[in-house]
Amino acid sequence: MPKKSSGASRRKLSLKEKRSAWMFHHRQMAVSSIKQIMHKPLSSALTWMVIAISLSLPSLLFVALDNITEQTENLQKGGRITLFLQPYVSEAEALDIVESLQSRDEIKTANFISKDDAWQDMQQRFAGQQISQLVNKNPLPSAIEVIPAHDDLESIERLQLVLENLGVVSEILVDMAWVERLNAWLSVIKQTVWVIAILLAFTVLLVVGNTIRLNIEAHREEITVSKLVGATDSFVRRGFLYMGFWYGMLGALGAWIVVFICALILQQPLQALEQNYGGMSFSVMQWDIRGTFYLLAGSIFCGMFGAWLAVWRHLRDINPT
Repeated sequence: MPKKSSGASRRKLSLKEKRSAWMFHHRQMAVSSIKQIMHKPLSSALTWMVIAISLSLPSLLFVALDNITEQTENLQKGGRITLFLQPYVSEAEALDIVESLQSRDEIKTANFISKDDAWQDMQQRFAGQQISQLVNKNPLPSAIEVIPAHDDLESIERLQLVLENLGVVSEILVDMAWVERLNAWLSVIKQTVWVIAILLAFTVLLVVGNTIRLNIEAHREEITVSKLVGATDSFVRRGFLYMGFWYGMLGALGAWIVVFICALILQQPLQALEQNYGGMSFSVMQWDIRGTFYLLAGSIFCGMFGAWLAVWRHLRDINPT
């Protein structure tokens, strides 16, 4: 007598088997989603280009802002206080004053600049204008250049009051106002760049969300069948999230290439600018590892979040019952 079939049966999976199945499905969805993207190379390439261009503009602005901030950092620290000495102060007396100033805790360095050195420096700066023929004698006074130990405005103002009591100083020039203006402008530019970056991040969300929405509509029947056999929303969502991941990662790669090409194009003009500002170096304009990581992480986040929003919005409309 033939053995009677027992039919289907249930078996409780172990934790190891569940983890193995979960990892297998992730690998399967990652490979399947990239294959679906490559199956439509033209439309996928257009989507990547839109994402890359949207990300490249704030990326370029951030690179330029970091470069400017880095190159002007030394100029911003502390400013300078220039003490113009009375005409009767001799060089020996000026050197004694410098030695006395250097012993003070609130002063980092103090350097004496004789009127002859200042006159020679001025002639070198304006070599083509023949200043010596226009001015018969040296009109410049001797000076002491002081670098404060503390770069906050309050400390510099207190130091200025101390220096005014020296008695041999005819005028004090505090080179700090331009630093405050520069910091204010950098703050405004930084906030503007962040606003632009947020707006273009929303653009990436919309582009990825619309692309995922079209893919959901194209696979509506397949999703319906999957839900009929018991697939959960998280199971169905996983493949579309990986699609958003790939769009974000490849879009970030495209944005990095755009930034790199723009940096090469701007290299020669920046070198010409560097020659006019000898104290600064504008020739290095490129991503560092931190910037590359932020670009990649931000782009992937926008891609996956845009995909999640699209799936959350449209998946609930697919009801097999």
